[in-house]
Amino acid sequence: MPVICAEAMEWHPLADNRSRHRSTAEYKFKEISPCSAIFITNSIKHLSKATPQRLIFQSSTNSLLSIAMYFSKIAFPLGLLATAVSAAPSSFQQPSSIVSREIIDYGVSSLGGGDLEKREIIDLGLTNDGTDDLEKRGKSNYVSSCGKNWMPIEDDKSKSHSGYRSAVEQYCYHVTHSQDGLPTVIGHGQKHAAIVKGGYYLKGDVPAAVNFEIHNKMKDGDHTPNQSDCETYLMKMADTNSKCYGSKNKDTKGGTWQIGSDDVSYHALPEANST
Repeated sequence: MPVICAEAMEWHPLADNRSRHRSTAEYKFKEISPCSAIFITNSIKHLSKATPQRLIFQSSTNSLLSIAMYFSKIAFPLGLLATAVSAAPSSFQQPSSIVSREIIDYGVSSLGGGDLEKREIIDLGLTNDGTDDLEKRGKSNYVSSCGKNWMPIEDDKSKSHSGYRSAVEQYCYHVTHSQDGLPTVIGHGQKHAAIVKGGYYLKGDVPAAVNFEIHNKMKDGDHTPNQSDCETYLMKMADTNSKCYGSKNKDTKGGTWQIGSDDVSYHALPEANST
């Protein structure tokens, strides 16, 4: 009658504790019981019947199984690590489509202040609106006046020269995207002024600066510019039907766009910039 062994056997490494490549001979039983003796006897019989080829095959199989078990243990942690990395939020932000080389915002200041540093956008902030407008104002929705200097409307990429349109886009983006996240509000009797320069050129490759102002001439009520309307108003001076447009060279003198009879006006005047 066969003997059924239900006891648990424990294997323990020898005292020298040599790692990784241990043969069966390097282990001993903690305790030899009857069932353990049967197990050992059967194992010896099995080994005695094994051919060298079979032993080599079994050894190779055992090695492959050991390798497979090892990689199965590390595969799961690696999978968790890859998942964590892919789920991590990106720290890079998409840059704005309109990039300024230099922007220094001076906030609210007087137009009679000291000399301003060279920069692409000089924000003069909000000041009380006086009689020193950039140009004489009109009385309805139209181009009331033009500037004095011709400036190409489009960029000349072959020379890395920026034109009037780019200056308008730069200013309108700036005036509607303040650093504190709040809109620019121009109170009645106030104006917002800024100078855009650095990479802009007049006709004849003369370095340019474009002076921008928005005047709120209303007796009561605020004016809050938005980017789309700002660009529309300031590009009126570059319209092919405008008296400020030069059809021969496709350039513009800039000028003043008057909104209403005496409400709000948008000004853009290209000038030579020697600094």
